[in-house]
Amino acid sequence: MKKTVILAILITTFINADFSRDTNGIVTDNNTKLKWQDSYKDNSIASKHWKDALNYCNTLTLGGLKWRLPNINELKTLIVDKESKPLIDNAFKWTKSSFYWSSTTKASDSRESWCINFSSGGIWSANNGSTYYERLVRCVSSGK
Repeated sequence: MKKTVILAILITTFINADFSRDTNGIVTDNNTKLKWQDSYKDNSIASKHWKDALNYCNTLTLGGLKWRLPNINELKTLIVDKESKPLIDNAFKWTKSSFYWSSTTKASDSRESWCINFSSGGIWSANNGSTYYERLVRCVSSGK
């Protein structure tokens, strides 16, 4: 049952996906109006520990917007159903087929935070206090 619900969400997301890119390297989801970072210093996507990822997004200066680490539901809206990797709309130029942090912690254990793998579309958790786990970072803005 859970797999059916997740599949339905992914299909709905793909059908309704409508992204546009501006000249600053910001991708806008025209349905949710969320703005996504797709511009990186030296075109190198940030890989960080969870607390550093939160700080990175909170201090990001891009397009005059206020940025933050996305929650897991916002991050899931970026997954599209297609054959090529990474599983993200082609409006995004800088995405690796790997794990990206969300700001959402597990309800059962706040020491774990949810991540999305843009290679498989899978959702996983990782210890957010560990210095072992580094994940990639894509910041989001509500456009304000």
